[in-house]
Amino acid sequence: MGIKQMKITKTNFILLMIFLLAFVLRIIAAYHTDVGTDEMIYSIIPLNIISAQRLGTIEQSPLFFYLTDLGYMMSGGITSVSVRLTAIVFGSLAVLVVYLLSKELFSSTKAALMSSFLFAVSGYALTYNTEMDMAAYFFALLSSFFFIRALKGSHHNYYSTALFLSLAILMKNIVILFALAFFVVWLLHEYKKKSFLKVSDEKKVSVDKKMAKIILVSVFLIALLLSPVLIYNYFTYKETGITDYYFSVVLGIGETAHQGMEAKPWTFTRLGEISRGLAGKFLALDGVLFVTGMLGFFLLFRKHKYEAWTLLLPLIFIYLYVAGQTGSSSHYVLVPLVLSIFAGPALEILAEKVRQQFSFKYFSNIVIIFVLIMTVMAVQNIIQERDLSITLSLRDYVHENIPEDAVVVIDPRIYRGIHAWVFNDKHYVDGMQFAEITNNLEKIPGEAKTVPLYYIECDKGSNCGWKPEDFQRIYNTGEEISAYFRENTQKIHAIQATHNFNIYQGSLTVPTGVYDIIDQTHVFWFYPVGWKYPEKAVDTYTPQGFGTVLNGFGFLMMYLDVLFAILAIPFVFYVALKKG
Repeated sequence: MGIKQMKITKTNFILLMIFLLAFVLRIIAAYHTDVGTDEMIYSIIPLNIISAQRLGTIEQSPLFFYLTDLGYMMSGGITSVSVRLTAIVFGSLAVLVVYLLSKELFSSTKAALMSSFLFAVSGYALTYNTEMDMAAYFFALLSSFFFIRALKGSHHNYYSTALFLSLAILMKNIVILFALAFFVVWLLHEYKKKSFLKVSDEKKVSVDKKMAKIILVSVFLIALLLSPVLIYNYFTYKETGITDYYFSVVLGIGETAHQGMEAKPWTFTRLGEISRGLAGKFLALDGVLFVTGMLGFFLLFRKHKYEAWTLLLPLIFIYLYVAGQTGSSSHYVLVPLVLSIFAGPALEILAEKVRQQFSFKYFSNIVIIFVLIMTVMAVQNIIQERDLSITLSLRDYVHENIPEDAVVVIDPRIYRGIHAWVFNDKHYVDGMQFAEITNNLEKIPGEAKTVPLYYIECDKGSNCGWKPEDFQRIYNTGEEISAYFRENTQKIHAIQATHNFNIYQGSLTVPTGVYDIIDQTHVFWFYPVGWKYPEKAVDTYTPQGFGTVLNGFGFLMMYLDVLFAILAIPFVFYVALKKG
């Protein structure tokens, strides 16, 4: 029997065009968007993490780090696009999941296509499609899709729910709140439908054994897929006493390496302030989606109560938890993602009412044009970021003009995350460490060689990435170092961005062994840059005996998690096009 071919229908063609639009817009946005402080951390840690054979990190998100490293392998290292490749791919694929959920809930192809289009061109999603949030929410909503189908009676869909929820948690731990939401919805559904616990006329309670087996297997599957995180924390706690951020800071298990750097305590005051700021951003970047999404939820809630709560409860849980602590905008891409599912059906209802009341057939067309205008404005604002970005402007110059054998000395007044991100493939050294190295050149092995020397100075009037108070703390030291290089090297270039830099060039005679000495100073946020010296990581452990078997099992499951995540790409295409 041959395999039945899938026809490309008109609906499928439109859906593919929407995906392509989303993909192109996200590449454009990624190329031009500045790299923030947190993103520097989450994009530097993955560099060569696979070849370094690290099962996890104290920052968690191992699946995101592995997929990001695969992106680096394909693109040849760190660029503004490669650091966001995971977010680009799964952010684009999210339009297919939006289509699936909208179609599943409201049985309208037209409305589902509108929902996917609104998210594809969402100004907020384009502006903040960074870090691991988008990929995590993609898998979480794909899990929601199968959970909703399971509630409708197709209980084998709990397996897919478990699989994709596990992958989402491995992307970003906060999405474990989806599991709590699923449990609450399941309890409400069970109370009403009594499909799991059955009560006979004689008041005897029995359990649906088939469904019980499916649920138990699903829970076991989650534990198996999440085992790399558990195994990693077991070894780090056993050998170093520390655990990752969520085990140590959130759960209170083990010591934290983040002492003094924990998230701010949750407060109602911060929740209110951040909510007001976010509301302004949502309306400015996604006014149509935001308003129609809220309207659609209220219009459609009664008819699709359990499905609506499946999507709304995780949004409420995550929003309340995060917004009481941080205003980091990338954490809130779940808002336009969920609201877009309801926005398409709401627009369909509004268009029908306008047609009936005013005999006007072009309401939807006008809305699409207005949304596209807002998207063009958002993209224009994003494009302007690149020339102002200190990381991207400096990285472009360094990548194109500084040779591989050069020694690069950096003004300590430049934020150290910029050191690691911009100069990750160079022999760079902080100005304060450079003096110590040059004072001990006679102790360094290797043949003497004259190499290019570059000095990167933070120009006057800039904080160069530091907070003002931190900048002032190191200002005098940085000025002394800069004065030395201004006298002994030649200024060859100036970079004007949000902050300004001066580039100086000279030469230096050093033994060849100095490169290893310099490169060993490359540690940022507890980890060696590029994992060249993995023993310098804060969580290095050495399994022995049976521990080597357990550690090997953790890697086996981690590689399977990566494989499942990659296979999810063609899988979601297959499911969406089949439903189209």
